[in-house]
Amino acid sequence: KEKPLEILPDTKPVLAVVGSRNGVSIKQIKTAEKYLPIHVISIEPDKYVDGVGKLTGLRALTEEVACFINCGKSVLVTTALGHYVPALKESSARLLARIVARTVSSCELAGLFLTGGDVARETCRALAVTGIRILKELEPGVILGEAIGTGKANVRIVTKAGGFGSDRTIAEAIVCLKGDVR
Repeated sequence: KEKPLEILPDTKPVLAVVGSRNGVSIKQIKTAEKYLPIHVISIEPDKYVDGVGKLTGLRALTEEVACFINCGKSVLVTTALGHYVPALKESSARLLARIVARTVSSCELAGLFLTGGDVARETCRALAVTGIRILKELEPGVILGEAIGTGKANVRIVTKAGGFGSDRTIAEAIVCLKGDVR
């Protein structure tokens, strides 16, 4: 019989990043915001990406995220709630990934939640992740793992595609990352 996963409670905050514009993800953001003490930062990509795809204003965004994280508050950063600019899809994912990479290097986190394939891929690239050791499937297609190769030990990460899961999926993943795996 397989021994259940034991995760000790962690009082550090979680950084959640939602790049998926799918209606399911948007409902999940709203549910997390309603039920958890989480600060949502909605980013309009066209304010942070110039005409040639260069990222601008990254320092201010990262400082805003770090301010909440360093005060012990979990943060959800998203481009899903603003207006959509198809030409900025790749740049938006890079922008979110750079925010994550800078936050991981400067703050103590209980873990990361990533949704949207482009965001997960770009974030893993920005963190130099070479693999994810799967710890548990929280629900079908929602994986809790440990990032390998980040330079920081025990970076827990939950990933999922944008278009599925219950309204509570993001909230439950954040609770799990904090170690409350009831």
